[in-house]
Amino acid sequence: MKYDLERKSNRFAQRTLSAFSGSLFALLKKKPFEEITVNELCKTCNYPRATFYNYFEDIYDLLAYCWRLLAKEIHVDDYVKMQPDERLFVLFDRIYDFMT
Repeated sequence: MKYDLERKSNRFAQRTLSAFSGSLFALLKKKPFEEITVNELCKTCNYPRATFYNYFEDIYDLLAYCWRLLAKEIHVDDYVKMQPDERLFVLFDRIYDFMT
């Protein structure tokens, strides 16, 4: 990823990253990932292609960012401490909360 997630980001960067990830999630509700283009993504969130490429190498880089965002949001690290039977229910519950 071109944008360094380890450094403290400003509001503009947070808003831009949120717009791209939100647009990808919205488009994924309508069509498969393989059919989504960078142009379509940029049009959906009203950012130019140049801005997209300032943050991401390609659309797969954005997908990886979204996975990291999801993992952070649902607290994936907590699953190590849970019983195997409990993990599945908690995972689906947290993913459902994230998506709604």
